[in-house]
Amino acid sequence: MSDLLFFLKDLSTSLVKLSAQYEEETFKSVLTRLREMNFDMEDCIEWLLERKMNHNAALVYKHMGESEKSVNIWTSLLENDGQLESAIDSVIDSLAKYGILFSKCIQRNY
Repeated sequence: MSDLLFFLKDLSTSLVKLSAQYEEETFKSVLTRLREMNFDMEDCIEWLLERKMNHNAALVYKHMGESEKSVNIWTSLLENDGQLESAIDSVIDSLAKYGILFSKCIQRNY
């Protein structure tokens, strides 16, 4: 059984990587199910960053609930890279979600 689980983890990890590189629509679909998947996130992030797919790496972080890491990547893109347009949209989206969360916390006196 453990061999099968290891094999499935490898397949899921490969699916994330290959869809990010070759098939944008499939990657978007995969992103919505990342939390349900058994995949090696750090391996995916490293692989994406090595290939200068920083925006996709940030999206993986975002969909796995690691918003601070995703915003850090997008901030870096805004400062240094040519992936400016996709980074701006994602940063605005993430900040809007932070703003909604922040306003809910204020309303509840957290």
